[in-house]
Amino acid sequence: MFAKLQRSLLFPARDRVPACRAGDDVPGLQRWWLRTDEGPVEAWWLPARCGSGPRPAIFFAHGNGELIDDWPLPMQAFRDRGYHVLLAEYRGYGRSEGQSSEEVVREDFVRLYDRMRALPEVDASACVLMGRSLGGGAVCQVFRERDARALVLMSTFTSVTDLAGHLFRLPARFVVDRFDSAAVLRRKRARAVHVHGRRDELIPFAHAEALAAITGGPLLADEGGHNDCPLDWARFVDRIVEYVDAGEC
Repeated sequence: MFAKLQRSLLFPARDRVPACRAGDDVPGLQRWWLRTDEGPVEAWWLPARCGSGPRPAIFFAHGNGELIDDWPLPMQAFRDRGYHVLLAEYRGYGRSEGQSSEEVVREDFVRLYDRMRALPEVDASACVLMGRSLGGGAVCQVFRERDARALVLMSTFTSVTDLAGHLFRLPARFVVDRFDSAAVLRRKRARAVHVHGRRDELIPFAHAEALAAITGGPLLADEGGHNDCPLDWARFVDRIVEYVDAGEC
């Protein structure tokens, strides 16, 4: 019973109804369907809009109040820079069946990440795991199982356990899906960029500082809140491309 309640808060999938014919107006979009024991799970493949030969690719996981439908337009800037993008959906969200949990998110996203890396047009040595809010925890779970050229962790937490303690004073023993990114990053060295708004009203800025202290990666801070960080998206894209391509930020 408690697990069901916690998951309804962590994965409020039914708060968003997908638009009719979503994605039909996105140039080049390919719909992927992952078979699971609870039914099909959707992902959107957005190929690079320039460049030839194997290209870098971004695996992106959105926040818990969003859908993949929200992200083709922002991600076009990466496509215009020669990056492929895969938008991964959670079970129960949008047109995807099932109920999400930490275990099934890790399982589904690893399978999607492997499919992405195996494409001939993808440079498997230049794949980026990027996640926002809950998506940061999700891509860290993928990183637990697979390697990546870089992690980009946007407005995310050290763990759901830490966040629940801050928001609800909830003891750790009651947290079912922990998404303990800090533990993953302590065990496995990562090349990471951390992005967080100093005015984030949901996930304190201190979470980004703690994660950056673990990885030693740059922390890109601005005065945004939880849902408007980074404030300058074009500059953010420039800095991520510089970091991935040249190892600088």
